[in-house]
Amino acid sequence: MDEPTDLRDRLAMGETLVGAWSVLPGAVAARTTAACQGLDYLVIDMQHGGAGETELPGMCAATTAHGVAPLVRVRSPTFADVGRALDLGAHGVLLPNLGGPDHVSEVLGHCRYGPTGTRSYGQLVPAVPDPLCVVMLETRAAFENLAAIARLPGLDAIYVGPIDLALSLGHKPHGPDADDTPMTAVLTEIVQTCRAHGVAVGVHTSHGRDARRYRDLGAQLVTAAADATVLAESVGAQIELARSSSRP
Repeated sequence: MDEPTDLRDRLAMGETLVGAWSVLPGAVAARTTAACQGLDYLVIDMQHGGAGETELPGMCAATTAHGVAPLVRVRSPTFADVGRALDLGAHGVLLPNLGGPDHVSEVLGHCRYGPTGTRSYGQLVPAVPDPLCVVMLETRAAFENLAAIARLPGLDAIYVGPIDLALSLGHKPHGPDADDTPMTAVLTEIVQTCRAHGVAVGVHTSHGRDARRYRDLGAQLVTAAADATVLAESVGAQIELARSSSRP
């Protein structure tokens, strides 16, 4: 299983990876999303999503079966939560709620075995030897120390959580179609800083149109859909169509 190496190499070559976000628990939900053509990764959200540890092995296996890399946003950046996600089948982790460089360095160590890391050995399912490590940029402390964080060893990419970052910086979060907000300049600065240090960057969204906008800005990790969002919008649209008048 070489998906993390493959993703890492593709990012290093400047390729854009397109993914989806999963908050619905269960292997069937993961399989349905992973079967979509052109998907590179699926993020299983254990911080705000419905999946727990018991569902994770099945969800990761169902995702891998379609040639898609299962990544997990861990519940917290603690030693136990990071290790459990990797032990249960994640090919990489998104690490939330991080602060300055020292905190980020400590949490990156949770992802790898010694001597370069502190991860404890105890895999429950077949796992990859070198998981993808993605730091989520969501706090003022991380933003103000971005250049130092980008130089840390063991970091594969930085993924911006724009709503949490906006709140941390004291800005009002805006809708996905909003332009020329304070966060527009912030996101541009983040992308430029990461690219200057040779680090891939992503910006979270749940719609393809916004993913394309961030791709054009320079993001390499673009999340084009979130399963619950797509389901709600699609069902709502069909209900509206069914209730609409058939007359012109």
